[in-house]
Amino acid sequence: SDSSQNRTNLFMRPPCNFKCCGKDDPTARLAFGVVYPVKRMPTPDPSSMPFIPPKERFSTNAKSVNIAQNVLREAMSQFGRPGHQVAFQRLSGGFMNANYLATVDDERVLVRVYSTDATTAARECDLLKFLASEDVLVPGVLARLHVGNRPVAILEFIDGITLEDRLLQEDGPSPLVYREIGRQLATIHRITFAETGFLGPHLQVGHEYDNFSVFLKQFIERTLSMLLTRPDRLSPEINARLGRLVHDRWELVTETEPRRQLVHCDFNPKNLLVPVGP
Repeated sequence: SDSSQNRTNLFMRPPCNFKCCGKDDPTARLAFGVVYPVKRMPTPDPSSMPFIPPKERFSTNAKSVNIAQNVLREAMSQFGRPGHQVAFQRLSGGFMNANYLATVDDERVLVRVYSTDATTAARECDLLKFLASEDVLVPGVLARLHVGNRPVAILEFIDGITLEDRLLQEDGPSPLVYREIGRQLATIHRITFAETGFLGPHLQVGHEYDNFSVFLKQFIERTLSMLLTRPDRLSPEINARLGRLVHDRWELVTETEPRRQLVHCDFNPKNLLVPVGP
């Protein structure tokens, strides 16, 4: 937590999906693509479309699974705590990885068991440590280890709720929370690198793309093309408007490309932890 009285406690929760690219708003980047010939299709009646609440959409597609108690106890034993005395509680969220609150005596930590490989765990832990050194509010990394073939991280436990859940409450969050969100995002965007690409372990920037705007254009081309077959997700009219936007304002992407700054690729309310109270 932060001792300053002018800041509220707001933390970005893992996974931290970051890349270094040439525009400061990854969400806005998705508004750009290429022009497509659009086949006229009947516009679906919104009232006939099934509404799936966001929480159910997440749980339906989540890849994380429950972890055996012996794996969790071994992780805490490696961390230097008596594994047989630890109480574990599965926490909600976690699209790919399983998160457990581990309590022993008066100590509480987060045990994060990765469903992916050790490279992913190393990348995330290295990035969390780096961000903490840059005044970004993220959970502290206490240890990184292996239990069998499962990468595990022991992280600082941050007591709070997601901004998504806080927004759904009747009173809503304090205005200070929104100010802190902007401050955190600005802090991230002040971090620059010499190259463009996705971050790996030891903060090494990958060389997947020599020209990020070309990658971006190809990505949105595939996305809009796919969405032409899914009018239930995006109407042909809006698809065409996005294509026209690209045609008319693509320079907004290319003009910002020389600035290679850090961006969070999933900066949204479900990945921000805020206090439960005001």
